[in-house]
Amino acid sequence: MSNPSTRRSGAAALPLLALALLAFNTKSALAAEYVPVWAYNPSPPFVLDQELETGLSYDLAKLLSERSKGQYSFEIEVLPRPRLDLNLSNNEPGVVFWVNNNWFGDPDKIKFLWSDTLIEGSSSVLSPTANPVEFDGAESLIGMDLVGVRGHVYGPVDPLVEAGEISRKDVNSEESLIHFIASERAEVAIVGFSAAGYYIKDLGVEDKVHYSAKPHSEFNRYALVTSPLKHVFEYMDPVVNGFENDAEWQGLLEKYGLK
Repeated sequence: MSNPSTRRSGAAALPLLALALLAFNTKSALAAEYVPVWAYNPSPPFVLDQELETGLSYDLAKLLSERSKGQYSFEIEVLPRPRLDLNLSNNEPGVVFWVNNNWFGDPDKIKFLWSDTLIEGSSSVLSPTANPVEFDGAESLIGMDLVGVRGHVYGPVDPLVEAGEISRKDVNSEESLIHFIASERAEVAIVGFSAAGYYIKDLGVEDKVHYSAKPHSEFNRYALVTSPLKHVFEYMDPVVNGFENDAEWQGLLEKYGLK
């Protein structure tokens, strides 16, 4: 027959063990360093829904947090470009995904810390599959109907539009632009590769949209890290360097139509 005092001491130990585990987990959670990730262009596929925290930016932040094994917590903060520029000029600690060094006055990559390429960026030239267009400079679009997003500029194509050599019609969003091309209501469009890949996949029109072999423009998208977070960059750098052969990362790119 067991001793009542032994039973009581054993029962008392259980709550103590539970409290110890709770304290350990709480301490571990509190130990994660908060890393702000500034998102100044909250559009698909990078940000789909701010309230639900969905999109590739949130997925990348989650992946980096998980890979750090409790050391860092990467959190998306949506803010306007002027506020981002102010944060950068004040050298505040933060990270920016999907940016190019030339967009931030850092051609030699000495003002900020820059990761390896996250994704290759470009402005794609799209046309209906039934009437494919191969882009070979702005002059190759002369005589065509171009659909664009209202307010967007398209570099050397714009003077030809102003001269009446290219006809341009505007829509309100990149999603509408894809609709126009897929339904053959325009001959050609210029749109960011990342947005094009997402919307074409989301709308299920992969067989109706043709990508020109030659893009309108090309650039790489990196992660920018400010100098106060050099220790975070030293963690991120080898992780990003390994993305090319990382099954989880490649799966995310495929999920958003970026492969």
